[in-house]
Amino acid sequence: MYLTREEEKILDGERGEAASLALRVVVKVGEALGAERLIPIVHAHVSGISYNNIGEPGLRLIERLAGMGAKASVYATVNPIGMDSDNWQAMGIDRGFAEKQLRALRALRTMGFELALTCTPYYLRRPRLGEHLAWGESSAVAYANTVYGAKTNREGGPLALMAAIVGRTYLAGMHLEENRRPSLLVDVSGAGISDSTSAGLLGGLLGELAGEGVPYISGVPSWREDWVKELCAAAGALGSLAMCLIEGVSPEAARYGRELPGLEKVEVGRAELLSVKERLSGGEEPDLLYLGCPHASLEELAMLAKLLEGRGKVRREFWVGVSRGIFLKALEHGLVEKLQNHGVKVWRDTCPVVAPLGGRGFKVVATNSVKAAFYLPRMHGVKAIVAGIEEMVEYAYSG
Repeated sequence: MYLTREEEKILDGERGEAASLALRVVVKVGEALGAERLIPIVHAHVSGISYNNIGEPGLRLIERLAGMGAKASVYATVNPIGMDSDNWQAMGIDRGFAEKQLRALRALRTMGFELALTCTPYYLRRPRLGEHLAWGESSAVAYANTVYGAKTNREGGPLALMAAIVGRTYLAGMHLEENRRPSLLVDVSGAGISDSTSAGLLGGLLGELAGEGVPYISGVPSWREDWVKELCAAAGALGSLAMCLIEGVSPEAARYGRELPGLEKVEVGRAELLSVKERLSGGEEPDLLYLGCPHASLEELAMLAKLLEGRGKVRREFWVGVSRGIFLKALEHGLVEKLQNHGVKVWRDTCPVVAPLGGRGFKVVATNSVKAAFYLPRMHGVKAIVAGIEEMVEYAYSG
């Protein structure tokens, strides 16, 4: 791999042992993928920092880097952790788990990471068209590539961590224009995309249909932001998708009009979406309702508050996951108080997918998130129900 003089100096240790180690890791991965050189990035986002996922080995790595004097050299953010860092006792989190999770946060703060603790870093800083990122959250990767036309691969958490330290990633994959061209034309005009859940079901189907390609999606007159968010999250969870081209949404979609007639075409109807829902839904009566995978937007919180209006307290455990930034905005709008008055628990920093659910006794989780419905049974042994937000509210008052 070609390295600039500055990169050679970093490799030789002129910026310290930690930067040298980080660059060696990025270079090795890049060489394995055939990259000829490195490129500067403007934003790194590190996934896999919940102690529930990383355990002792991951904690040792983060603390070792901090002890070596590692510092983020670009804007750097991190994914959700295994608990609400200010309110973990109320979540029923074990003190031993909490102490180790907080150690990881202290090390990341020492290294200069912004502890946003969210899977929606685009709510913090909107990526720009064509800029290079190193993001390690699959849903955010697909969203950045699809909605903003930024360029990032699906990085593993440790690699995104190393990229943050040196401010570089390898020039391969989605950073190259030839890998961002559409590979499949998907007509969804007959699928009835009408909410975030149906969009998520479409994403799950696309993850299976398109492999590592780039599907071009047509047939929906207008898209809401939350629909695209759920589509991207599901596509990344149920497949290897790093990008979609959505007609009327993706800034790069208009470039390929002349190429579309030559692509393989797939028509997706309602039946195909329902088949995804049936495969993911294995429960009957939920004992936990969850909204916020990826973390809920202000619009989703307002929608939920509106649906609960005029009703009493929910009869089932109802959780909502949000980033700290959205939480503060929701406080200003009175949404947190409204939700809490109905018995809804609003957690920051975390998500059931990466939290230690085992000790809480939950057996069935109903969620609007296809991504969560895919991961929860695999990571926590619970059953899932895919349900729209309105359906979740009906569950909340039944039984």
